[in-house]
Order: sequence, then C-alpha cells, then structure tokens
Amino acid sequence: MSTTPPLPGWLKPPNRIVKFLHRLGVPLGTIRVITIPGRTSGKPRSTPVSPLTVAGHRYVALPT
Repeated sequence: MSTTPPLPGWLKPPNRIVKFLHRLGVPLGTIRVITIPGRTSGKPRSTPVSPLTVAGHRYVALPT
C-alpha cells in the first residue's frame, strides 16, 4: 500500500495542456511525456516528466 499523498487537484489541467502540446510537436524544454501501462488495468497512462543527468547518472523527475 502506498503512503504517497495524492497529487494536488491543480496539477491535472497543466498536465493535460503539456500532453496536448507534446502531441502537436511543440518543444517544451526538457519536458517529455512518458506512457506506461497501468499496474492493474493495463490501460496506457501518460504523464509529463523531466529527464535529468546528475554526475553521469540518469534520473526522471516527476511532479509530487
């Protein structure tokens, strides 16, 4: 069971805008959209992420 608090409600509209702009091909700096299957449903889920490289290691930053 996850102890992570739910995301704030104001985050959904900007995420939708970012995903829409990504589909149109608008460059958004380092922001990319990642799509993975849902853990239980298997449905594709998309979310904006920012890939980072720190000291030679690659990370993905997610909004929390």
